[in-house]
Amino acid sequence: MSHPLKVLVVDDDAANQILTCKQLTVLGCRAEAVGDAERALDAVARRKFDILLLDCQLPGMGGPELAAEIRRRGRSGPRPLVIGICGGPSEAHRARCLAAGMDEFWSKPMSIAAMGDRLMALTGRDLRDEAEAGCGDSAAVKDRSEDDRLDPAALAALDRLAGAAGENVRRQVIEPFLDDLATRIKAIERALDAGDLSALADLTHPLISASAIVGASGISTLCAAIEARARASEEHSAVELARTLLERSRLIAITLHNAIRDR
Repeated sequence: MSHPLKVLVVDDDAANQILTCKQLTVLGCRAEAVGDAERALDAVARRKFDILLLDCQLPGMGGPELAAEIRRRGRSGPRPLVIGICGGPSEAHRARCLAAGMDEFWSKPMSIAAMGDRLMALTGRDLRDEAEAGCGDSAAVKDRSEDDRLDPAALAALDRLAGAAGENVRRQVIEPFLDDLATRIKAIERALDAGDLSALADLTHPLISASAIVGASGISTLCAAIEARARASEEHSAVELARTLLERSRLIAITLHNAIRDR
């Protein structure tokens, strides 16, 4: 019997880390996560991995630069597959990742069934049966009206994953998201006070996928719009949307706390 695939997840967002590792575990992989390029390089130097999942926009050295550095350093033995992952991806992100030597590019959040399909295509190993028996597919997060209700499909996906993993995945994902959201909201307030559109874009980008994972799809859509406006230097629109985010973040935090209160 072949050994479980060893996967390193490199992502600075705790909710993304937890969800991706749980999905990989249910798929029969051995997954571990780190939050930045320095720790990733140390992990790759010490241990052999079959697959590296690199977030495109890490703090400091980004995913494409990290991929190029890993390729440059090399090591003995089979070369790991390197996959770029990004929330709110674009063709520019895809091109940068592939140019840096990555084997593939994924958009996050990704359903467990889709992840199993892609891993099967890349490795020739069918990981889907166990995942489908345990938790099925998770519906794609849909754009919702500008309210602060949670997407029941996203919560159901977390709960199905919890059933397969035998753990309270909903709480494990939402609690760190709330901690990160509180920290980012304070940083966004400082960026607005300083008129720093670049910082505003960088701060909202990780919230696009993280918000979608916990079911806050309205916040995810709002953050995608803020990032796009900020990177296009559309200051008035970006600032107005960011102020809306500040108001709605308090409401969504209450809603998310309620979603895990009795779990």
